[in-house]
Amino acid sequence: MRLSFDTKTTFSIRHETSAYLGAGNRRIDCQTFIIGNCMVYTICMPLLDELSGFEFEDTMALVLEKQGYEDVQVAEKVADLGRDIIMREPNDNGPDTAVIVECKHTDVVSRPVIQKLDSAVKTYDHDGSKRGMVATTGRVTDPGKEYAEAVDIEIIDGRKLREIADEVGMDIYNGRIEIICEEVLDPVHPAGPTGAVSSVIADIDNLEHGDLPDPETTLTMIPTVIAHLHVQRTFETNVGVIHTVDEEFTDIVDASRDGPKRLPTSVQSLIVTHFDRRVSMDEDRLTAVFDAVSTGRFGRTETEYQEWLTEQAIDRCTRTVRYTGKNNVTYERVCEPSSSDVSIVDFRAVFTTRIQAWYRMYGRDYVVDWFNAGDEYVVLEDTFHDCRVCEEGGAFAGVNDVRGILGAFSEGVHGSTYTCCSNCGRIACQKHIREERVTGDPICTACAVTDRVAGAKKYFFDEDNKSSFADEYAAMSLSEKMAENGYGLVFATICFVLVLFIILM
Repeated sequence: MRLSFDTKTTFSIRHETSAYLGAGNRRIDCQTFIIGNCMVYTICMPLLDELSGFEFEDTMALVLEKQGYEDVQVAEKVADLGRDIIMREPNDNGPDTAVIVECKHTDVVSRPVIQKLDSAVKTYDHDGSKRGMVATTGRVTDPGKEYAEAVDIEIIDGRKLREIADEVGMDIYNGRIEIICEEVLDPVHPAGPTGAVSSVIADIDNLEHGDLPDPETTLTMIPTVIAHLHVQRTFETNVGVIHTVDEEFTDIVDASRDGPKRLPTSVQSLIVTHFDRRVSMDEDRLTAVFDAVSTGRFGRTETEYQEWLTEQAIDRCTRTVRYTGKNNVTYERVCEPSSSDVSIVDFRAVFTTRIQAWYRMYGRDYVVDWFNAGDEYVVLEDTFHDCRVCEEGGAFAGVNDVRGILGAFSEGVHGSTYTCCSNCGRIACQKHIREERVTGDPICTACAVTDRVAGAKKYFFDEDNKSSFADEYAAMSLSEKMAENGYGLVFATICFVLVLFIILM
């Protein structure tokens, strides 16, 4: 509840502190502020009691990474010399600043803690500038604040920590981070929203991108997480080392609500190779480009995805090893890394862009479905390369013998693997595309009017073209007819000569 009142009015203000158990028996401290004799409002400040000191350090590392600090490293769990976290603060005007962080998961931080941190900062070996920071779930005493101000040590107390957590989308109560992402792999090809389609149909004869009707386009922005992991573990027995794991790999998953699930390998390669093609998400701009735009939501928190990725990394690196003991007996052991053996070196989130374009052409539907990253793309589905005459595409689909292939050539099969019929607009494979005899244009066998002339099959747009050619053929000389019929007439002539030879014998 927010209060507004006349600042000139004087009130006696006091507060009382109480505690109760919230969900899961978690302790929640409450401060009740009282103005005069009236209770006005209560602020409940959930504590991080469920986290150990080490877990708090890990949580702070996540918070600081979200704030933009770089190379955030949590120190070893022992002998950290007062340097729980060491990180870099980017500096546009010179070398980066080293920041030394002391984490205190306590109610009160006093002056000696600040003094110890000041000493740790001064003794830290770094060529550039350096400074200290103390982070606590509680508060810092006044003497501690005075000393910190004197030696330029930044203080993040419990209240400020919660403010920062809100800014970075982190539920500081349980140390889990909600994913906030405002970047998307550029969905707009330099040649336009359907620029990828131009390349997709480039190998289809008699079809140009400019000839296509305006499509209906849909852009789906898919929440995606990209993590670089390192698994390192040595397994030993009384005979020595039996197995070593030292693997680094990148995992990319669809982080939608029905996930997580891995994206196709080709899409993963597109994301990794062209991750620099990210742009700020501007749904107004994208809505003006595409007919429909939808944005998915991350189904889990960053922490939950990291836990899932860690489990996947463990499964990936688990091996069953056979070895011989000192007693010459063969043993078998499952070498399974633990979660502490898995380091998530880098974790990023981005929206990948999946585009679908539907075309209605000559009464038939065609669709291209692809992932886009600027001028690069990966096609998932492309029905332009589905033969509309037969169920299977491809050169000589359904023609399985030499006779069939020779026959297809004799009938004027078009040279391209896929061709758009000039008569009906079907896109057909090589088996079903011929040359229209009168115009020379490609025509499919499904719509062509046919006629056999001296054994050679001819294809026409319509009966008028067929009649026109019949008149033309009748006026041809014998040599012209032989040239016209090519293989068919020659074959028929050879057969006739052979039969005549046999009769005469």
